[in-house]
Amino acid sequence: PAALGITLLPAKCFEDECELHLCKAGGKSVLSTKLRMPTGWSLLGLELHKKAYKFCLQADHIIRRDVQGAQCQVFTLRPEVVLTNVADCAVAVQRSEGKHAPVIVNLAPGESVEWHWRSSRGEDVGKVVLRFCPQHSSTSQWSQPLICSGSVIGSIPLVLGPSANDVWSLDVASARGTLAVSFRQGSDFAAANCAIRAKVSMRV
Repeated sequence: PAALGITLLPAKCFEDECELHLCKAGGKSVLSTKLRMPTGWSLLGLELHKKAYKFCLQADHIIRRDVQGAQCQVFTLRPEVVLTNVADCAVAVQRSEGKHAPVIVNLAPGESVEWHWRSSRGEDVGKVVLRFCPQHSSTSQWSQPLICSGSVIGSIPLVLGPSANDVWSLDVASARGTLAVSFRQGSDFAAANCAIRAKVSMRV
């Protein structure tokens, strides 16, 4: 139907049904699934040989003059979550939701890894809850559960031990369905006591 120059299109008319294949290095397909290609991006959960994978499928338009006037799109398959340790010591990370047994991932200094997990019924799509613990001393503590999602981005400062060296930050960035989560020592926030006349102390 159309009226006043506005045309109503069928739902999912731009989402072509395709078949996605995951292949080994030699090109042999090890997993195939049918899906609709998104107009922007969508999250995709797959399972292969009892191992779960979490991906984000992103669609981008190609400038028509670059392909001789044809209308084309490029689709990119990315991991949904990437963890990065930018600290000088190892960091242990644990997913703290879901009914499955928690799995701890140990990140060496400067290491980045894709993070995949098995979906649970009722879990919020596009959100992951985790906690982490620095491995630089015996007094280091696990953080409280922290929410990472596209609506909760930025830097979260934490105190994970009794000393001044136990101040840490969790940094979360999001780009079209993907999450980049990094762990670092220190904080961008500072506390200042400006109560000069009252002469009171401040405890943070």
